Parts: sequence; C-alpha cells; structure tokens
Amino acid sequence: MQIMLLLIVILLILLIVALKKDSISSLNKVYITLIIVTIIVSIIIYQSLFSQHEKHNRELINAYKQGKTLICNQHEVNNTSFNLETGTQSFVAKRELKELSGIIYDIGDCTLKE
Repeated sequence: MQIMLLLIVILLILLIVALKKDSISSLNKVYITLIIVTIIVSIIIYQSLFSQHEKHNRELINAYKQGKTLICNQHEVNNTSFNLETGTQSFVAKRELKELSGIIYDIGDCTLKE
C-alpha cells in the first residue's frame, strides 16, 4: 500500500513538473507538490496508527478467546461472564448473570490483566 502511494506521489510530482511553464507558475507547482506530499504523509501516518490499534484489538480478542481475563473500566471481563460481539467489537454481559445485566464495554476501553 505504501509503495503504491509513493509511486503515485512520484508520478504526480513528475506530471506537475512536466507541465508547460505558462500553464502553472513554478511557485504554484511547489505549492501543489507540498500539498500532495502533506496529504500522502497524513494518510500514511493515519494508516500506521490504525494498524497499531487493530493489532492491539486482535491481541485482546485472542486473549479473551483463550480464557484470559481483561480489565475494562475497572471490571474484570472474561468468556464466562461476557460475550464478544465482533460486529461492534464490544463485550456484552451474558443474560443469565442478572448482576451484570446491561453492561457493555468497548474493546478500546480494555487492557489485558497481568
């Protein structure tokens, strides 16, 4: 993905430089190039942060499925008392546990119990 983005940026920069001098001034070419590079760098940073977040979520889901305990908002979450809702990436208390009725934790609020 990042290699494709880099190739597209290089191609766009080459196209901007190759334009006739009369159509766009040199200063405008520099501005356009800087804007394109800034957008591409922002996309790469966002993708990197998103990948890290998804990796963390996968690790928590794997730990949950292995029977380990997670801590979500100071409450212990495990596969005996909570169900994992994969569509919303959240833990929902099981219906048979009346004392936990209605409790839902987003996976982003959880950490692995040491």
